[in-house]
Amino acid sequence: MRKKIVIVSDCIDAAYNEMRQKINSYIDLYGDFDIEIEPLVPVKNFSMINAQFLTRLMAEIYPPGTIFMTIIGPTRFKSERIFFESKKGQIFVGANSGIFSWIVNDFGIKTIFKFNNQNWVSFGGKNVSAEITAKIACNFPYRKIGINFNKKDFYNQNILDGTIVHIDNFGLMKIKNAQLNLKEGTKLELFLNSKKFAVGIYAERMMDYSDGTWVLYNGSSLWGMPELGRVRKDTSTLKTKIKVGDNIKWRIKK
Repeated sequence: MRKKIVIVSDCIDAAYNEMRQKINSYIDLYGDFDIEIEPLVPVKNFSMINAQFLTRLMAEIYPPGTIFMTIIGPTRFKSERIFFESKKGQIFVGANSGIFSWIVNDFGIKTIFKFNNQNWVSFGGKNVSAEITAKIACNFPYRKIGINFNKKDFYNQNILDGTIVHIDNFGLMKIKNAQLNLKEGTKLELFLNSKKFAVGIYAERMMDYSDGTWVLYNGSSLWGMPELGRVRKDTSTLKTKIKVGDNIKWRIKK
């Protein structure tokens, strides 16, 4: 089966092409391998929360053996560059900055290494991680490209329930929370960072309702995480200035 590489990054301009071609050039150097680099999974600029979610979302649908290279670097501190294989059999390459917390919490770590090269270099995604990713894809033994890394040193950054982890191009907000168990049409008071901002309803199918209605429903991602948005209004978050990382809560309207 063709091996796949998935790049998850906020480097969404020409930088993606640089990373992609750098990986391809190493693959060509190492031999004749059937490896495909998937289209970019674009992350909201500087958002560790969005990067965590999108990496986890992609891991849900790709098969064992897939290699994920997650590149985002908004933190002030310098993190170790690591790669690890989860107990699901997927491989992840990136920084020990918290971006893989969701993955590790759900799937655990089978084996983990840090890069041999930990020296700082500008655009490490292209100039360091691309080579490691290519070597993993070309079946280099882990111990030839990395050094054992203590699992206890893995940096875990949990995301609180209620956090908006993604906003799609329709303005629909994906919220880290358990699946909802409410009656169709239940009226809800909606709170943004503890401040009430709208009244909406719970629905199984949001499109059944009038344009502009705020609807909370069980969405399509992972275990059916709740989603919130306005029916057929792709400006939901622009008008209310809602962003990834904000917290959404709700309570039944009396």
